[in-house]
Amino acid sequence: MIASIVAIVICVLMILLLMFIGQRLSGEMRTVGIFVCICIGIYAGHQLYKGIIQKQLNLEQNKKCLERMEDIMAAIEKYNENSPKLMEKLDLGKLQKKNLLTKPITPTENDKFECVYSGQKLDTTEGKIVCTVHGDIDQVRLEIAKQE
Repeated sequence: MIASIVAIVICVLMILLLMFIGQRLSGEMRTVGIFVCICIGIYAGHQLYKGIIQKQLNLEQNKKCLERMEDIMAAIEKYNENSPKLMEKLDLGKLQKKNLLTKPITPTENDKFECVYSGQKLDTTEGKIVCTVHGDIDQVRLEIAKQE
């Protein structure tokens, strides 16, 4: 919505600019000038709109990835509480087999990237889940904070 308004404002400003300059142009040149200004306004608005949409998509992707990583971490904690042997490396198969994951780990049809998760030292406080696309859980949190 905001991008559409900005695109319209840019287009109107370009037309006003042309009207100011166009007073000095002849008939054909004025028509060409109006056309060029409208095209520039539409192009600028479109580029701005694409940038805003892309930023929003990236934020949504990061949030989905973070939700999945947090779900995996919670599942690992549950697994480690109920298992005699702590999970050292991420084993999604074990977590899924025991129904410890609350969210599907597979990407949805709207996901731009296919996140693949791994984890090391999960039996220690240093252990972290890592996404091949977005990085570790702390990096994703930081990126979301920057984007919001």
